[in-house]
Amino acid sequence: MKWAPKEIGQKGAPLDSVGVEKVIGTFGFSLFGSLSLYPSTVELLKDFRDTYKSFVLLSFGFIWVLVSVGVLCGLHGRSAFEQAVCRHTGRLGLLGLAALLMLHVCCALPGDTCTTILFWVLGVGAVVFHLMSWYTSLFLGEDKPEEIAATDQK
Repeated sequence: MKWAPKEIGQKGAPLDSVGVEKVIGTFGFSLFGSLSLYPSTVELLKDFRDTYKSFVLLSFGFIWVLVSVGVLCGLHGRSAFEQAVCRHTGRLGLLGLAALLMLHVCCALPGDTCTTILFWVLGVGAVVFHLMSWYTSLFLGEDKPEEIAATDQK
């Protein structure tokens, strides 16, 4: 079956919805936010072991590449798989940004043990809440573009 431009617009209606614009908007936070933290991350890690530096910077690069693929899937994807990649990489990007920010906060703190423990608990809590939100939306389908757009119309 050959697709005509009119059919593509009709079949891809959820992709053109307000919901996808919101999902793609999260990519701006994660991509540009992490990119703005990158120079200070390199400076922050100068006193750490090389294996730890490599792990953090490779994780940063891996998440950044996945999120950039998610942007392309959100902008040009038509299939349900591409929509799912867009949604999940958006969440992964925000999770990575939260983890990177908590790393910065924990390393910038003074050597007080109580404060450091408090911020590690806060960081772990942020990651847990991100994962819980991701898990519930995965099974309830609340972050699908048509569901997000439907909340705007109510």
